[in-house]
This record gives sequence, C-alpha cells and structure tokens, in this order.
Amino acid sequence: MNALGEFIIFLDADDLMQPFCIVQRSSEIENWPNHDLWVFPMGLFYKKIGDSSMKMNWTPPANSKEAVLIDLFLKHQLPWQTMQPIWRKSFLTQIGGFNEDFNRLQDVELHTRALLEGARVCSFPDLKPDVYYRIDEERIGVNKYNFYLKQVGASVQYYQLMYPKLTERQQKVLTGTLFEPLTMICFQKRIGDLTKEEFEELSDALINVCLNPIHKRKLIRYKKLEMISPVHPKGLKYIFKKLLHL
Repeated sequence: MNALGEFIIFLDADDLMQPFCIVQRSSEIENWPNHDLWVFPMGLFYKKIGDSSMKMNWTPPANSKEAVLIDLFLKHQLPWQTMQPIWRKSFLTQIGGFNEDFNRLQDVELHTRALLEGARVCSFPDLKPDVYYRIDEERIGVNKYNFYLKQVGASVQYYQLMYPKLTERQQKVLTGTLFEPLTMICFQKRIGDLTKEEFEELSDALINVCLNPIHKRKLIRYKKLEMISPVHPKGLKYIFKKLLHL
C-alpha cells in the first residue's frame, strides 16, 4: 500500500468530496481516537449536488455493535458505502486491503472482512454528508445481461468466500446476499430486461450455491411465486424476508 498518511479515504473518480470533509473527519478522529474506521453520512446526486431528495442520503447507523453491522452486510442491507469510512492505514494494511479477485462488491467484501477481523467502528449519523455519490442511470449500459451476470457472480463469490468463516447463525443470515439479487433479477425478468434463458441461468446460480437446504427451498418457492403471478405480489418480499429470518 503506497499511501504515506496515517489515514485513508477512498473516492471514486465521478464522486465528490465536500470542502469541509477532511476537517470534519480529522476533528472526529481526535475526539474518538480508539477506532480503526470512522463512518460518516454520504449524499447522493445525479448531475449536481442538490438534485436528489435529502431522503436519499446514505446515513450510517448509530454506533451499533459490530455483530449487528456484520449481519447487515451479510443480509445485503448495506449500512455504508466505499467513501463513507475513513480508515486507519495500519488496520487496512493488516487485513490486506481490497480483494482484487472481486469485480463487483469489493467494498462489501472488504467491510465484512474488516468487521469479522475485529474492526473497531465509530459512526456519526447526525453530521452533514461530507461526500457525494453520483447515481449513474446509464451505468448498466446496453447489455443488461452482462451487468446482472457480474452482480450475480459477485454475490455468489461473496457467499462462497464468507460461508466458511461464519457461525451457524451468521450462515443463515448470509442467505440475504442471495435473496436480494434474486429479487432484483425477478423484477428485471418481469419488465423484460432479461430473457427467460438469461433469468433461469442467473437465478439458478444464486439458488444452487445456497448451502442451507431449508433456505434453498424457500428461495425456489419465492422464484416460482414471482414467475407464476401476472403482477408482482405485494408484500411477497417482506414475507419471505421473515421466513428467511432476514
């Protein structure tokens, strides 16, 4: 890792940092020094800051126990994104940084691994957003199948990598990593952005990797109910989240 400073922030090329970001984060580190990463609110925008709803801001949960944060990542109910943390470089180096084998979900894998390895996290949900993530409505591109193929592939890779590292209870929670993309591709099939053959390939990849036989049967049932209904059944996702204990 070539960074020379004591702390590290990641910023993608098309995203923005507020002028007060470094000052705000440095100040909070001074107030709360005994942590490995500090997590701040992030705003969202399309073309310029302010053109999206304030409700779309990505606010980290108040200082939750690390076990709760791990569960959120395993469920794919992501509590923060790449730019929101500032890392202590020594800890980031200790855990090996990003896993470059991932072509998507790199940040999800890194944050989960950091928590599993005992990261001490401090969050500041009440502060102003100091970074902004650009919502690129064209990022999927013309070939939507390739986009969802990468997303599903990364979800399967994440599931396979994390499963052996988890307790039995956490392994059940990890099903959320499969369920969320399954609901996504069910919707894409419904609106015609995936062919029947493409949908079957992607959904089978998610379902077949599930190592919990009870959860696997429930994923199959969810897929069948989505496909036989002429419209999306209202509340179906919520019901299955409860059945999967997510």
